[in-house]
Amino acid sequence: MILSSVIGSGSTNSKIRASGTTTDRSLADRFADVFNILDFGAQPNDPAFDNRTSIQAALDAAFQKGGGVVEIPNGTFWLSGTGNAVDGCVRIRSNTTLRGAGMGLSRLKLVNGYNTNLTGVLRTPSGEQHKKIQIVDLTLDANGPGQTSGTQMAFFCGTTPNDPPTTRCEDIRLMRVEATGGKGSSGYGFDPHENVLRLAFINCLAHDNELDGYVIDGCREVVIEGCWSWANGRHGYNFVTWSENNVLTASHAVQNTGSGVMVQNGAKHTIISNSDVRGNVEEGINIRGDATYGHNSHVSVTGCHINGNGRRGIRIAGASYNYIAMNRLIDNSQEANNGYDDIQLTSNDTVAAQFNDLLFNTCHSTATNRSRYNIREEPAGGGDNNYFFGNRSSGCVNGTPQSVNGTDTIIFGVREPDFFFGRAASNRFFLENSGRLRWGAANATTTVGTAGAAAAPPASPQLYLEVEDSLQNRLLVPAYLKAL
Repeated sequence: MILSSVIGSGSTNSKIRASGTTTDRSLADRFADVFNILDFGAQPNDPAFDNRTSIQAALDAAFQKGGGVVEIPNGTFWLSGTGNAVDGCVRIRSNTTLRGAGMGLSRLKLVNGYNTNLTGVLRTPSGEQHKKIQIVDLTLDANGPGQTSGTQMAFFCGTTPNDPPTTRCEDIRLMRVEATGGKGSSGYGFDPHENVLRLAFINCLAHDNELDGYVIDGCREVVIEGCWSWANGRHGYNFVTWSENNVLTASHAVQNTGSGVMVQNGAKHTIISNSDVRGNVEEGINIRGDATYGHNSHVSVTGCHINGNGRRGIRIAGASYNYIAMNRLIDNSQEANNGYDDIQLTSNDTVAAQFNDLLFNTCHSTATNRSRYNIREEPAGGGDNNYFFGNRSSGCVNGTPQSVNGTDTIIFGVREPDFFFGRAASNRFFLENSGRLRWGAANATTTVGTAGAAAAPPASPQLYLEVEDSLQNRLLVPAYLKAL
């Protein structure tokens, strides 16, 4: 009765002021802000019809009116580019929502035989700053198999590469959007690219793109939540070029040809949490510093399942101040038995991995191809000032050890029957529950602390060593060794 009385009173013609606006407008005017592409001449499911002009007209109408919703109904809408790669197919601007009927139901697809570079089936205009954009319930298809040349991307946003951070696009949200290229000559799935601030991907999919599923390039405050990236020709998620303060959470990186997650080229302050990283051809998660962009990456990886990747579960190469905690790494090194470690710390551009914390991770191998070491600092540049606490390791080829070769490395609280191979005099090992430690280098055959009994140290010990039997609460190696 209330609804009918409101409608009957002619309230649709009453003018009200919407939140965030300065103009009084009637509901009828506001309902008119919905622009259906069929009203602009679009035709679904006809590969011979180019919908580019019709869809662009609907998007332009919404923008010119100050904002609105552009609707894409059920069907596949084929469209071409302009011939200029940076134009993409169609361009979306400020205060516009592009809304489909659902992933797989509403599809914007590049025409067959376009055969030239295309930076986005859908994109923001090159060199322009735009904000408050939403893209919802839609599939973007770069149609790589339909091309014989060129590189085609599904989605792109940003201003112009190498613009200053103050020249940017901002407040962009994609929800339930699928980006695919069907491999072939397709490029990236989602490619936000210099400069984008406050971007969100929520429950989106990227698959079968020839390059990365998601590449976060020169972007800040990006949130990727509940997303999938699988069967892409390079990395699942790739954070690059000074991207910072970004979050990847509750997401999946599965069976990509490169790494599941890559953090490189100055990307830093990245959180990777509660995600599924499995079956990727190379690394599960690859964190890399380098001479050009710097080595302090400040990446946090927590609560992830990192399983069945071809090479390392987590690789930290020349990157420092990273936090790796409470992850499960199971059956990595599937490319080769004894080929790769579950977690590896190594150098890149002559700089070691330093000041990294590895806490409460579980590393385990059960498959035919087992990891080389569970956790390893490489002998050459493996790392300095790293901290290992409470990690559990088992099943690797080399006696379930952690191999420690840097300086000022601390390992604490790991249970028997783990082994530790260490070389530097400044390394410290605290073991509990009758842990066993094997000396490195020339004294590699000497075992200390076997079965809870103190063993004679080698003549020239190479480790700063404290071994504690927590059951008997006694020091197994005499304290005078601390001075060595």
